[in-house]
Order: sequence, then C-alpha cells, then structure tokens
Amino acid sequence: MRKVVLGLGISLDGYIARPNGAVDFLFMPKDYSMAGFFATIDTAIMGRKTLDAARQMGGGDFSGGSSMASYVFSHTQPPGKREGVTFVNRSPTIFIQQLRKSPGKDIWLMGGGELARDFLKSDLIDELYLGIVPVLF
Repeated sequence: MRKVVLGLGISLDGYIARPNGAVDFLFMPKDYSMAGFFATIDTAIMGRKTLDAARQMGGGDFSGGSSMASYVFSHTQPPGKREGVTFVNRSPTIFIQQLRKSPGKDIWLMGGGELARDFLKSDLIDELYLGIVPVLF
C-alpha cells in the first residue's frame, strides 16, 4: 500500500516557518541531495498557503509537464485541475483512502502546518521525513 510521508524542513526548536510565515531559513546545502527521497514518491500534497509561498519564492510552477501528481487542499479555490495542480476541498481521510487504492509510489505531504495537523489528527501519516535546519526562533 502507498504510504503517506510527511516531509518537512524544521528549525531546531520545531518550527516550519518564522512567526511571520516566512520560510527563508529553509535552505539546501549544495552537497545535500533529496534524490533518494524523490525516487520513492510520485505524488505531492500541500495546502493552498504552501502553494502560494512556493510561487512567491519562484517555485510552484507545476505546468511544466512534471510526472509528479500534485494536489492542493483549499477551502477557497474551487475543486479541479488547473495550472498543473488539482485543487481538492474534501475530507483528507476520504481523499487518501481513494488515492492509496490507485497504483503508484508513496505520497509526499509537504505542508503546511494546518494540513499536516489535520492529517496527523486523522492518523493518515505513515512516515516522517524531517530535515532539521540549525536555527532557533
């Protein structure tokens, strides 16, 4: 069965963002590779705020023909596929139950905090993949 992996970068004191929501501290050293992790997944799930933050930082362009399916949970965007992502506004439990039935690799829950909390409360996380950044807030 496909696993849901919560993959996050966090500060030493356990934060995934600064108090103002900025994630500028989440940097990748040049010699660090996530290739091994990316080889195990083919689906990404995030919240709408995470998508907005990725786009502000110059990422989040999912229309380039990526082989990774990308789902965005949102209460404000209508459901459906556009701009390379599929917007979802239904129960995470029902969504994950259906997604696990389809063939594929593991599923990366990449954030943010509210969505991760909902998945944790519903016991939908099978594995944690944490990158700890040496900063304190």
